[in-house]
Amino acid sequence: MSTTPAETSPTPPTRPLWFWGEIALIVAIFYVSSAAPPPGVNEPHYLCRLRHALEPQYCPNDLFLESPDAHYTFVLAFAWMTQVMSFTAAAWVGRLACWFALSWAWLRLSWTVVPRPLYASLAAAIVITAIAEGNFAGEWLVGGFEAKTVAYVFVVLGLRCWVLNKWNWTWAHLGIASAWHALVGGWSVLILLKLWGAIYRFEQSFRGMLPGLAIGGIVALAGVVPALALSMGASPEVRNEAAEIYVFERLPHHLAPLHKKPGWITERAGRHAVVATLFVAMLFVRRKELGGTWRALKDDPAGRIAQYAVGAAVLAMIGMVIELALWNHPSAAASWLRYYWFRLVDVAVPMALALLWIAELRLLLERKDRWATPLLLSTILLAGYPIAERYTDFLYHPIGISDRKARDFDDWMACCEWIEANTPTDAMFLTPRGNTSFKWYAKRAEVVTYKDVPQDAEHLVEWRRRLYDVFKPDGDRSQPWISCYGELGADRVDELAQAYQVDYILTGLDPPLPYPIVFMTDTYVVYQLHP
Repeated sequence: MSTTPAETSPTPPTRPLWFWGEIALIVAIFYVSSAAPPPGVNEPHYLCRLRHALEPQYCPNDLFLESPDAHYTFVLAFAWMTQVMSFTAAAWVGRLACWFALSWAWLRLSWTVVPRPLYASLAAAIVITAIAEGNFAGEWLVGGFEAKTVAYVFVVLGLRCWVLNKWNWTWAHLGIASAWHALVGGWSVLILLKLWGAIYRFEQSFRGMLPGLAIGGIVALAGVVPALALSMGASPEVRNEAAEIYVFERLPHHLAPLHKKPGWITERAGRHAVVATLFVAMLFVRRKELGGTWRALKDDPAGRIAQYAVGAAVLAMIGMVIELALWNHPSAAASWLRYYWFRLVDVAVPMALALLWIAELRLLLERKDRWATPLLLSTILLAGYPIAERYTDFLYHPIGISDRKARDFDDWMACCEWIEANTPTDAMFLTPRGNTSFKWYAKRAEVVTYKDVPQDAEHLVEWRRRLYDVFKPDGDRSQPWISCYGELGADRVDELAQAYQVDYILTGLDPPLPYPIVFMTDTYVVYQLHP
């Protein structure tokens, strides 16, 4: 096997002050970019499941919590946290642990490209800004505490091992990533396997990689088997219906973006094109620096990460081809599109852009090029300003992302706190369709909400049935969504209460319902159906 420059790259600084100081700086960048208090966008989804896994009496009979989980590794590793601390504390502890781990992994990867202090921190800021400003399908790297955050730590470590030609360690790390999140790790495995077959098979034998592939594959089963089991036992008709619901009704922004409205597509595609164009430009610049040949990229650390990004872009293009080719065959399209073809490109391209950028910046600074200082200052400004802007927004609006759609956050909190203190723990509630944090604060079960979508086929179909049954007048799918249960009228609410064994309703004030009011704010009212 040939020796690449990557193999002789220095390791991160051994001096504790430099090493931990830069990790702390990267963590600070992650914090400033994601400083909104819990609950984050998916934290109620994950942490409520963690508590229910060990405490079935928490929100009993809740459709979402009673459905099978796809992330057993996350549950096994972190469910205990919800037994010894509050959801908010668990979210912060989890976030900080993930940010420290990702900072450590990112520093090690960046050091293979530019073995100098502070470049990794600058690259981290570029990555965060490029993902936030240029994602197409809504993927992110740093945010709330959930399974994919942990998975990306091991993806970054696996990429570093690949850059250093440590193929067996690469597969082992990506296997661990797949155990945490089957698709984040699994797509990375497929990309690197394809790159091995196309470029590296003459330098690294398949037999030599077998130990790593075997170990990684066995470990990955912890994430892959639960994901595959979600549809087992359901009939083909139910599986097909569930896939269509998941892809085209619930998550088209992630799974079928071309089915979104033209304005949404134009806005997202335009921002994504800026990041992609910068990536391609920097790739050509790097090619020129390496002697003008594409083959030289395979022996260059930044070039290898660029290859990974190109592989992710190819996956996204395949997803678009599938979506367009099967446009008039939604069932067939959904069966393919549910695998998140567009997820990885949102992260891989910004990562490659950041590493290519710092590699070029280092060369310009070492040459004392006249453009070096302006480029450095421009990079700090362009990467840092959006992060600072988001942090300022968090300071002026210190509300969790999950709560920003509430009509009035203070009133919402008042209702949830009253409900937690004054209603039976096994009470069933009808709640606003768009809420995401009722179980987080009130700790009571809900009939159905839009955000909490089950992952298995049977519960997913039931979720959609309930969503229309509860939030459409008379369950008529052609009718607009209601914004308040009073719009349904007492007779229809009585039918829903009987069908779903509802004890209380949390809704807006107007129009009113003829039930006893047990709590009320300026925005919300809590009705008790069975005094």
